[in-house]
Amino acid sequence: MSKSKGYFPDIESTQQFRQFLLSSLSKFADTHTTQTASAEIKELMTIHVTNTERMNTFLSTISESNEYMKSN
Repeated sequence: MSKSKGYFPDIESTQQFRQFLLSSLSKFADTHTTQTASAEIKELMTIHVTNTERMNTFLSTISESNEYMKSN
């Protein structure tokens, strides 16, 4: 049973963390899901960034996403 009662279950791997992060970031594309995206990103930052590898993954993914959004 998961300890987490937020948007995400216990995240087992860095790859799974990245997938959840990308899913949350994609919600910023629709004004109806922006608030949910913000809450999910906040949860990922405060609860699920548990080591340096995840912090690096978080920053890298945010940077990649930002560059992608600029080109549209």
